[in-house]
Amino acid sequence: MARSRKPASAPGVLNDPVESVVWLARRMGQYCQRIEAGQVILSGSFIRPVECPPGTKIAADFGPFGHIDLNFA
Repeated sequence: MARSRKPASAPGVLNDPVESVVWLARRMGQYCQRIEAGQVILSGSFIRPVECPPGTKIAADFGPFGHIDLNFA
């Protein structure tokens, strides 16, 4: 299995995770919607999308938070 240890990159979340929340709020406003108090917002990821054709295997180790193995069929 190929290993990839690419460093995190802020441009992947509009240079700052807060900017992605601002973008979301503005976009929702275009549809007369808004972010309500208490709602959970996932502001993005520092990891770019990874193409996973059938047969791809991915393992991730999050230290004390756990380990996960993914197999794509």
